[in-house]
Amino acid sequence: MNPNKFCFIACISNDDSDMRIAQNLCELSVPEGYEIEYLGVRQAPSIAAGYNEALDSTDAQYKIFIKESAVIVNPDILSIILKIFEKDRKIDAIGAWGTDKMPTDMVISHGTLYGVPSDITFPVEGDYQEVLCISDDILVIKGDYRFDDSSFDDEYFYNVSLCADILRNSKRIVVANQNAPWLSAYSYPNYGESFEKYRKKALEKYASLFHIDTSAKRLGVVHLKEMSSTDIIWALLQTRHDVEIVDLDISIERNTKEDLDSLCSYISNHHLDALFTYDFCPVISDACQKSKAKYISWVYDSPQQALYYDSVKNSCNYIFSFDKDQVDSTIKSGCPNVYYQPLATNITRFSTLHITEEDRHRLSCDISFIGSLYSENIYTQIADRLQNETRKELDCIIESAFGIWDGKEHLCGKLSEAAKKELIEVMNASQNPLAQKDPDVFIHAALSSRYLAHLERIQILKNMSGYNLHFHTREKDINIEGITALPIVDYYNELPKAYALSRINLNITLHSITSGIPLRVFDIMGAGGFVLSNFQPEIPELFEIGKEIEVYHSFDELKEKVDYYLSHENERAKIAKKGREKVIRNHTYEISMNKMLKISGL
Repeated sequence: MNPNKFCFIACISNDDSDMRIAQNLCELSVPEGYEIEYLGVRQAPSIAAGYNEALDSTDAQYKIFIKESAVIVNPDILSIILKIFEKDRKIDAIGAWGTDKMPTDMVISHGTLYGVPSDITFPVEGDYQEVLCISDDILVIKGDYRFDDSSFDDEYFYNVSLCADILRNSKRIVVANQNAPWLSAYSYPNYGESFEKYRKKALEKYASLFHIDTSAKRLGVVHLKEMSSTDIIWALLQTRHDVEIVDLDISIERNTKEDLDSLCSYISNHHLDALFTYDFCPVISDACQKSKAKYISWVYDSPQQALYYDSVKNSCNYIFSFDKDQVDSTIKSGCPNVYYQPLATNITRFSTLHITEEDRHRLSCDISFIGSLYSENIYTQIADRLQNETRKELDCIIESAFGIWDGKEHLCGKLSEAAKKELIEVMNASQNPLAQKDPDVFIHAALSSRYLAHLERIQILKNMSGYNLHFHTREKDINIEGITALPIVDYYNELPKAYALSRINLNITLHSITSGIPLRVFDIMGAGGFVLSNFQPEIPELFEIGKEIEVYHSFDELKEKVDYYLSHENERAKIAKKGREKVIRNHTYEISMNKMLKISGL
């Protein structure tokens, strides 16, 4: 075997490909003292057989197998290859991208990928990253290896077979640093019957060698247009299951045949057993029902209007809501599997906070409120178009609930039938599923509770204007005496710091959330902040009031407790500490996701 020789090998189908590859190789820089050759194999019964045929015709120590369509764009590729092989004599294979944890379906592109920088790959730190398997775009092999052309006699999974052989020989497989890409493009699986045939064969032959837990499931976490699911992904990655991000531009508010077909195809091709989202998405439910996959949704809005679509009745659904009242209403809607699950905090992410002196200068304050004033609300848009009687009814209901947080329902069940009918018409909501099934709930969720929140939050900010208060919001043109609106803070990086550096963090819950505790409360606690929240019925069920959280029932009580805790620093700090300890024990994403997985039979 010639230690100073590289042999490029490709299975080709025509003269044009042959000439293009030969020309491409002429553009490479050849290290001094080395030579290269090129073998193009035609009419081979399979790629593996063609590669083996070429192996019989070369004495090169370094074999570089490339796809016919591949174009090498890094002229220094040979020097990089030599550097990697020389750095560790146990390395016998180098690829452009690969995985260090083989997915349970044996498709490496469905796993944690290293290599070419992109939205779906992790960067390689240093010269290379050790992996279990590399893709077939380019396979750089050192030594005497052959392909299993009897088992893999088509165009699929021959690379997996080769990597299995290398691992059996206790040698190493690596992915090269691809900050300067080797190839102009990289390929993805061409799904079909033949692909599935060889995938199943590879899984049967090599599951044990690649340490695959055959009882683990393939879980897809869907990024919806309305929200990200980063914290769900974070938690699921700690489980034994495979986790894949599904980003197909799906929206809760859109249910088209194109979206349905796209999801069904993705579920099938990626061998997904279940899909996860925040909030319930009808088209995802329909796709899971059609594909015989499970759909787990964790609802953190109340009421979530999508729960009133017929898709909620699909047998694939496992719906978890943070609000007990919403659990009851969803059961009545006909959903077969509905469960109560409070929200959670990503304590791992919060534990890595690095607060600088600049952060302290910018974010430290006595009181903070981070949220919306709901200045743009339906009430202000339609009030002038309502009949006097309807407007009087609505104003009376809103006035009777203003500034009262006693855990009771103050909005629903008070409108006359005539008022409800007019409001639905003026709001152009006659086709809305929630408006059709429960117009009272719809009106107060979409209109009354938001206008009420607008009034209450303005009043609270006025009452707090004499304090060192930070109000972070996306709204513009805030006109409240003594209050200056600050820019909204980034949820993942800045928000936890703001919570940690505020002596008092206010939570002001929408009245449409009749029972549950909003996500803001858990995030404040996770960051180690002190929570002063309006009373919600589920707060005393999950936390000890006065020991882990504080609550107010009225404007006056809110001001009294602000004054008290600003002058009793030790008590405030103790409650914040106890609150954080409680969410660490009971309300992390890892704990919550494991509960939901168990209930869902995954």
